[in-house]
Amino acid sequence: MNPKDKKKNMIKQIKDRGEPEKSVLGNYQIDKLIGNGVSSKVFSAININTGEK
Repeated sequence: MNPKDKKKNMIKQIKDRGEPEKSVLGNYQIDKLIGNGVSSKVFSAININTGEK
């Protein structure tokens, strides 16, 4: 599995779980669910290295 597919798979698993808070993905930590769209969910994330939101 190439890295892009692996990352997409991880994102899909996070979205499907329904409890994405505090999940770590790459250099970002998912903070909270902001909103739901028709075909997507929007999350806020914190950069682990800099602490930026």
